[in-house]
Amino acid sequence: MLGQEFGICSRSGFENYQKAFRWFSVAAKYGHPASIHEIGIALLKGLGVERDTESGTENIKRAAALNDEVALAFLLNPEFRIRYGFHLTETEEKEMAAQLQKIQNETR
Repeated sequence: MLGQEFGICSRSGFENYQKAFRWFSVAAKYGHPASIHEIGIALLKGLGVERDTESGTENIKRAAALNDEVALAFLLNPEFRIRYGFHLTETEEKEMAAQLQKIQNETR
């Protein structure tokens, strides 16, 4: 993904979070789950954009709904919920855990 060239995972050592956010936004418009997840992370952390916990969480949940394994694992991690100030309902947590388990079973 082109967004990674400018983001946290930049191989060049050159980080431009605003450019990364723009490129991830382009891919997200086409429904790319990992890009939607990256947009959520950028919003949660305020990387290249103003920090917005609500929109960040919504984007990560959207990526999880598209079976993004990393987004599901992120949302289910209690440490991240505390750090970034979001929560899941008990029903959401159970459904996401089952969804993540299914994905992991299919990739084995």
